[in-house]
Amino acid sequence: MPGGGLSPDRERWVHSRPSFLLSVRVLSLRCPTLFLKALHNLQLRVFSEGLAPLSTLDGHRQFLDRLRRKEWVVCSKPPFGSPSQALENLARHTQRVAISNHRLLAIEGGKARFHRRDYRQGGQNKPMTLDAVEFMRRFLLQVLPDKVRKIRYFGFLCPANRKRLRLCREVLEMPPPPEDQDQGCPSAYMQRYERLTGKSLLTHPACGTGTTVYVCHWLAGDPMPPDAPKPS
Repeated sequence: MPGGGLSPDRERWVHSRPSFLLSVRVLSLRCPTLFLKALHNLQLRVFSEGLAPLSTLDGHRQFLDRLRRKEWVVCSKPPFGSPSQALENLARHTQRVAISNHRLLAIEGGKARFHRRDYRQGGQNKPMTLDAVEFMRRFLLQVLPDKVRKIRYFGFLCPANRKRLRLCREVLEMPPPPEDQDQGCPSAYMQRYERLTGKSLLTHPACGTGTTVYVCHWLAGDPMPPDAPKPS
C-alpha cells in the first residue's frame, strides 16, 4: 500500500500521514468482530481429541460465547530493525512454503523425519520425528483458505493501475528505471537470474560442470518437433 498518491488533477504528489497504514484503535475493534464472524461460519473439522467438543453445534456455540466475553488485545507496533530487514523477514513468509525440501530427512513407516531449528539452543538444527498425519496437519495449517491471498496491491501499485507508475515518477522527479537490455530475449530470465544470484541456470545441476543447451520444447502429448534431436 503506497504512502501517498497523485492529486485529483495529477499534477502533484499528496503524502499520507505518518501513521496512515494501521490504526491500533480500529484494529482493536475490528479484529475480534471479523475473527468471531469467521469462526461462526466455519465448519469445524476435528484434527485431535482435544477439539472433539467443538464438533457439536452446542459445543461450538458455547466456545464462541466464551470468546465474546474475553477482552481482546491487538498489538501493533513498528518492526524491529530497518525497513530492509522487515521486508526480508516478510519475504520469507510470502515467497516460501512452510518447509523446504532440504529439511526433509526421511518418510518411512508412517513417520516423517525432518530438521527443525531449536531457538533455545542458539538456533541449532536438530532432527525431529512426527507421525505422518500430524506432520501433514501442521503443514496444512500454513495453507491459506480458498480465495485468501497473501499479498494485495493497492493504489497505483495495483496491476490495473501500474501504467500510472511513469506519471508518479515524473511528479516525484524520480529518474526512470534503467532499461533492461535483455527485454524480448527468450533467455532474459536466465541472465537476470545470474546477475541477481551469481549462479547460472545453464550449468548442469547434476555434475555442476557441464552446460545445459536449449534445443527445443513441446507440450506433453504433442508429437515431437521435426527439428528435435533423436535420442542416442
